[in-house]
Amino acid sequence: MITVSRLALDHFRSWTNCVLDFKPGVNILEGPNGLGKTNIVEALEVLSTGSSHRASTSQPLVEQGFPAAAIRANIEELSEDFENNTETIDDRTTTFELTIRVRGANRARVDGGPSLYMRDIVGRVPLVAFTPDDQRLVWGDPAVRRSFIDQAASVLVRGYTDLLQRFTHIAKQRAALLKQIGAQEGVSVSEEARQMRMNGLEVWTAQFIETGLELTRQRMAVIGMLNEYFGTIVQELSDVDQTATLVYEPSFDELYLTQGAEAGEQGGPERVKAAISEHFQRIYTGEV
Repeated sequence: MITVSRLALDHFRSWTNCVLDFKPGVNILEGPNGLGKTNIVEALEVLSTGSSHRASTSQPLVEQGFPAAAIRANIEELSEDFENNTETIDDRTTTFELTIRVRGANRARVDGGPSLYMRDIVGRVPLVAFTPDDQRLVWGDPAVRRSFIDQAASVLVRGYTDLLQRFTHIAKQRAALLKQIGAQEGVSVSEEARQMRMNGLEVWTAQFIETGLELTRQRMAVIGMLNEYFGTIVQELSDVDQTATLVYEPSFDELYLTQGAEAGEQGGPERVKAAISEHFQRIYTGEV
């Protein structure tokens, strides 16, 4: 069993400074509205998954007027003494430190060691957060469900956070190039300059497809992991003898060809990539 024994916050949300010591077992945070109880739980969520269900960027996590926030947590492994029904603390205590910057890359350290990327510690502190916003998984936008899968995958799949960051970077670069190409409409530019941008678009599109397909495979794999428990949990909660399963449906129809292509169907992976490439190479009204 893994437990958080101490949590320290500096300039995180509403907390200029905060240090909490926790005991093994259930810990309840009690206080008036606006005290910052949710911010404490959110800090643990960020430390575990690298993201927050309340913010899409790092900036809101940092106290206004400060360049960075810090989260430090002591994580201890407990061994259970089942015979005496007690728990004892091993000597295995790990200190995780995360620095969240308004500008620049977020950094992490483990036991005061060398500076790491945040993605290097994602998933090392296993955590499940349940909030009222989780109801949006049912009725909210698809982006809410994708975000949930991404958070789960960051904990369950090694390297997923790095893959997601690469995909996001590629998507932004491709979108910026599309904007440049769109701005050329009606403007006199040399054929060489135009061709260079189109060649660049082809390169970014190829990487967009490559990482997008891998992202889809990983998300499908995570859904498979969750399905091992989902049906049983639904039956226990509803007390109804019915079967429930989770299904991941990618945003683009072309991605459905992925599994068939890997099996040698539909002309193989290259045909799939060519079909998707043709789709993504089009420039739609309003895209740029």
